[in-house]
Amino acid sequence: MMLGIAGLPAPAQLLAPGHTPSSHATSFANMVSSAVGQLQTSQASAQSAISQAMVGTGSVTSAMVAMTQAQMTLDVATSVTTGAENAYQTIMNMQLG
Repeated sequence: MMLGIAGLPAPAQLLAPGHTPSSHATSFANMVSSAVGQLQTSQASAQSAISQAMVGTGSVTSAMVAMTQAQMTLDVATSVTTGAENAYQTIMNMQLG
């Protein structure tokens, strides 16, 4: 079983082609908005942890963990964006007829 990534649903929760969405289905725009919100939250958390470590009220270890989590979230967002751009370009380059 595959797990969802950073606020996105697991693949098993996505709808198959031709099926109508149920009242519990989340729209694509909401999924993207949620993922961007989580990215912003992780970046803000890392910034806060770094600031606390710099003034001596937080640990350097927690700052490093927060920075690593923020970097991983950014890497996933970048990979998803690149994949979406590549898919768009592939579709746009298809010949009709």
